[in-house]
Amino acid sequence: MNYRDIDMRKTAFIFELDDVLYPEKDYLYQVYYLFASLLEYTELIDAKETTNLLINTYISEGKDCVFDRVKERFNINEKHRQNLNNLLINAKLPLKLLLYKKMLSLPKPESDVIDLLIKDHSLQRRDLLMIANSETDKLCAEGCGIDYVNSKEFL
Repeated sequence: MNYRDIDMRKTAFIFELDDVLYPEKDYLYQVYYLFASLLEYTELIDAKETTNLLINTYISEGKDCVFDRVKERFNINEKHRQNLNNLLINAKLPLKLLLYKKMLSLPKPESDVIDLLIKDHSLQRRDLLMIANSETDKLCAEGCGIDYVNSKEFL
């Protein structure tokens, strides 16, 4: 499916994150690593062993069981459940999450989308700047009459 296949009467998209834009496990594995590091620091439990237990439990039993298995194995305090829950919501991940390739190409680059944004928000082309990262994006911006800057200039 691509942008042209979507009902043109739709004017907005709402994306869930986990397993829609990127693989949920990519996020969870990094959070498990952070949680294991926290336990190593506070409870002196080997982070590598804990990370492996968290990941293996996720694979075999699902994400709802991971804390219980760590609690059983290492006899940790229930207070750490809240620490894990907080990390699941607020973690600053050590590695970038990579989006599913097909999600990257869903609405891009479509000059129709840019034209719709201009119209719906009463924008002027001269006031717009596309920040993106490919030659295709650059050509789309040029075709729409808007300026373009490669995102690598900011990174």
